[in-house]
Amino acid sequence: MRRDLYDKLIEATRPATKTGSDNQGTGKPADNPTETSAPNSDPASSAPSVAQGYPRDWDDVSVGHLVIAQANAEDGWWEAVVIAREGDMLTMRWRDYPGYPKFVQHRTAVALLKPGTP
Repeated sequence: MRRDLYDKLIEATRPATKTGSDNQGTGKPADNPTETSAPNSDPASSAPSVAQGYPRDWDDVSVGHLVIAQANAEDGWWEAVVIAREGDMLTMRWRDYPGYPKFVQHRTAVALLKPGTP
């Protein structure tokens, strides 16, 4: 399937994104792995910025980053989006299966895509 057609299909099936929803940071990684979304220009808005792309190391993992996680040994490794971080614990959702339940893992239990990329 062509990438542009796939992107249109995903966009058409995605529920509307609301500020502060769990849908922020979905989709493909940013072209620039260190790029972060710009904070709202509205000074009254308190919405935090969401990281895009890939973290450089486990300390760099934050909300919005794409990582690889494993639910169990039988299912293998799949792309997951970080939706919350509390200390070393990451709350994630599966990138390709947004209807599945959220899950929590330690930051070192996930694999990094392109680690060390500036």
